[in-house]
Amino acid sequence: MMMMRIEDLIIKTIISAEVPVANACRMFLPHRENCFELFGFDVIFDEDCKPWLLEVNLSPSLACESPLDLKIKSNLVSQMLTLSGVVALDPYSKRDFTARRKSSSKAAYSMSADGTNTAPLSNEDLRLVRQTKEEFVRRGSFSRVFPSEESWDTYGHFLENKTHFNFMLHSQLYPNRFFAFPGSRYSNGRRHLHEDD
Repeated sequence: MMMMRIEDLIIKTIISAEVPVANACRMFLPHRENCFELFGFDVIFDEDCKPWLLEVNLSPSLACESPLDLKIKSNLVSQMLTLSGVVALDPYSKRDFTARRKSSSKAAYSMSADGTNTAPLSNEDLRLVRQTKEEFVRRGSFSRVFPSEESWDTYGHFLENKTHFNFMLHSQLYPNRFFAFPGSRYSNGRRHLHEDD
């Protein structure tokens, strides 16, 4: 119960900064995948075990002042780099990892509820869904708190900009949970991505 309250606090905090962060990313990042951020949330609890946010650190200290610090923080950094998908490259190798990644992308599409074929997702949609699923597999000890099965119902109304990608991702990851998004081509659980093994 306490962890759920902390997760709720973190999700609402991130959503409250969604617009300025998205605007900054559009202004300063030439490519969507060329950065990631580790946030440090300082939280205290009152006598009723309600969490209160003190601050969010954009660059939390990773200095190690004890063996326990070293163990925790080195594990955190290792898992964070794994989650983000940073690939260790041999500078002397001539392998093209981008080509290999693209060649492994296969997708098939489901039928809609009435049995008719649905149009495929865009290439960008497919890339985002596949990347999100791959991140989930690489998550290590991290927990994904958003999107989750209930997150659209619980937090969707807090989103200032209900973007196509937010809604599409929910609809693809949790097709039986989401509801129709006004003006979207995604509704009633249609157009699901299935991965071929």
